[in-house]
Amino acid sequence: MIQLFRGKYFLKILFIFCTSVVSLTLCLSLTLYLISDAHLERQKIESNLEVVGQIKERIENELDFIQSGISETIVNRDVIQALYNKQLENDYEKIVPLNQKLINTTLILKNVYSADLYLPSSQLLISSINGATSFNNLSTQKKELYQTVQALRKPYWNFNSPSTSTNVISFFQPLPVGSNFPQGYFSIHIHDALLLTILDNASLSKAGDYYVMRRNERIMLHKDKEKVGMASQLPSEFTTRILTGSEVGYYKHPTEDKLLFYGRISDNDWVIVYEIPESTLQAGNSLGFNMVSATGMGLVLAIAITLICTTYLYSPLHRRLEALTKPTNSLIYNEWTLLDSVSQGEKERIVELSTKVKEHQEQLLDAFLVRSLLGTQDLFHHNRESALFKHLQDKYPAVLVIEVEKYKGSEQKGNQFIMDMKRICRDASKQYDVKAVCVPIHDSQQFAVILPFKKILTDPEKHDIILSLAEKIQQSIQKELLLQISIGIGTLQERFTDLRSSYLEAMEALQLRLVKGNNRVISFEELRYTDPLQYPYSIEGKIIKALKNDHEQAYIDHFDQFVDHLKDQNCNPESIYHAFSMLYSSLYRALDEHNAVDNFTLDQFYPVLHQKKSLRELKKWFKSEILLEFLEKAEQLSENRSGQKIQKVMDYLQDHVTEAHTLTSVSDYFDLNASYLSRLFKQSTGKSFVQYLTELKIQVAKQLLTESNLSVSEIAAHVGYTERTFSRAFKKITNTTPANYRLKHK
Repeated sequence: MIQLFRGKYFLKILFIFCTSVVSLTLCLSLTLYLISDAHLERQKIESNLEVVGQIKERIENELDFIQSGISETIVNRDVIQALYNKQLENDYEKIVPLNQKLINTTLILKNVYSADLYLPSSQLLISSINGATSFNNLSTQKKELYQTVQALRKPYWNFNSPSTSTNVISFFQPLPVGSNFPQGYFSIHIHDALLLTILDNASLSKAGDYYVMRRNERIMLHKDKEKVGMASQLPSEFTTRILTGSEVGYYKHPTEDKLLFYGRISDNDWVIVYEIPESTLQAGNSLGFNMVSATGMGLVLAIAITLICTTYLYSPLHRRLEALTKPTNSLIYNEWTLLDSVSQGEKERIVELSTKVKEHQEQLLDAFLVRSLLGTQDLFHHNRESALFKHLQDKYPAVLVIEVEKYKGSEQKGNQFIMDMKRICRDASKQYDVKAVCVPIHDSQQFAVILPFKKILTDPEKHDIILSLAEKIQQSIQKELLLQISIGIGTLQERFTDLRSSYLEAMEALQLRLVKGNNRVISFEELRYTDPLQYPYSIEGKIIKALKNDHEQAYIDHFDQFVDHLKDQNCNPESIYHAFSMLYSSLYRALDEHNAVDNFTLDQFYPVLHQKKSLRELKKWFKSEILLEFLEKAEQLSENRSGQKIQKVMDYLQDHVTEAHTLTSVSDYFDLNASYLSRLFKQSTGKSFVQYLTELKIQVAKQLLTESNLSVSEIAAHVGYTERTFSRAFKKITNTTPANYRLKHK
């Protein structure tokens, strides 16, 4: 570890990292402090605004509940009639129900002090507490209150003190409701404790002060009863703001350390005011101390991490120095100077390796080209600047694929064979001013010849030149190496990076050998002039019919017609493969109708099909492997079906032995050919139809002769004979007459 601190480069990066980390940590901490402080202050303000808004909403809900609670009373018919009764003061029977109605109203609502009904026409005040009182007997305070209400002529909330110990909030409703000329006033008086409870239960700071005031700045609700009725002493600009601004907001006191939050009660002249010292926004906030502590710990941790990271990042260089140079005793050393001391040796090593690469350049190029052609690596994109490809980058490539089909002499393999193929391709391409590159693809059975043209050729020109060059290569290989080969020609590409495209086209062109045969030069262009396959459905039907009828020669002959039809078609190889697949499927279905096959060569058919390179090879394989196997299955099926048919005929003859039968009548009954039925009888029973029927009738006659009392003529008639014919047939089979047979066996 101590050795690390002796390097100048290490000390430099350690100093730079530490300086950067410390500066970044301090800037980040300061920024986070400022952002967090402003955010926390704003969060507390929003929290207080939310609380004031909730108080405002709860008070409004309570006031709305009170007004809705008196709705039934103010529209009561007795109350409305009392408004116009000037003699009500003397009508006790009508006052009592009204008083009871007021009492019931106080029972519906909570925290109600009293409910009153003031009737100016009769100068009468009916109260749920005091009953009916003449207006002249009311206190001066109450007279002035009702005179004020009478002058306003609209619903009105007010604060008053009916006694020294009681503060109430009163709601006055002119009657009838909605009239511009009220005839009376209903009032409900609620203890101020109802609204104080809402304020006390709110999440308000104990360091703050809260109250409800009116527009005239008089406090009408306060936890300190002595302040009720006093002026709020708020700045005039604040009063103006809360009366004209939003329903909920806050204001910073211009001269004092206060924040004033307010909420204006809708449809009323009340304002909720919540005062808190501005310093409470920071009270108990140790953010600054916490940030300093966190910054200090962060700096210590950052420096430690920086040291670890610097050591980790520097360690590869340190290990490299230890591996390349000898230990030094100087207190401070320069790493780069030490590295320069060994760079010369590395350069010499590079020169040596470059020389070896040049010596094996051809082998490397072959390997890279093969991997690119087969698509295992996109070498031209990743090695664009390599010296191996520089001579190919600006060329226009075309690819020939040579496939060895047959050795006329001994089989040739090994490096010498590959070198001979390369030489022949190079020599053949020289006269076309092209440096052909020949590379083996699959075990020396397939070669790819890359033709890098210096310029893009016109369509007729490039086709003729490439075709002529391919034919010359084929002739040279056949002459010198005694090989039968086919060559597929890919199209000329405009970029060398598209080399694989030309290779795939050449491979696809080789498949045309299926149609054109072996030992051919086939261009990809020829695939464009193929026709759609005209599938020989009629010949297929004849093949299937011959298979079902067990006509082996016709079966083979029709298949030969099927192949000849495909040979005459100018179609692509896939169409040929598809035609054989369709024939195979039709033969399979023909036997599968009778459950005669069970996965019959199905798994092996399709892979083997595409391995066949010529139509001749395909025909030979299909005829020897597929057709004969289907024929064997069909013969087994035919034997089983023949046995079933003959058994049905025999059962029928036994059940109808007393009837007259001929070969023609029975074959017509079973919808069979008479000759076919006769042949089936001979094959199955070893007897002719007539012989089998005669023996069956004689067998029945024997049973009648021994078990019944019928005469010989009656028995003969019963089994379908005349007596003379019956006797002759009976004696021929049993060597005795019917009468003697009866005497002997009865």
